[in-house]
Amino acid sequence: MSEMKECCYCNMDIPSKARICPYCGNDPDYIGSDAHKSRKNAEKFFLIMLAFFITVACLIFAMGA
Repeated sequence: MSEMKECCYCNMDIPSKARICPYCGNDPDYIGSDAHKSRKNAEKFFLIMLAFFITVACLIFAMGA
């Protein structure tokens, strides 16, 4: 079996010689700038907060029904 590495964008295991990630299409060896990392963290935070508020809304709706 060939050696594997982790894509720094999607965290999937890909062949170590891959230049483009077959899952997300990004360069798995590119280490993004701080601005890129900050944007990805902001996106994760937004999605977590969205999931939290949807869960709370569903619980409130379920208790009222």
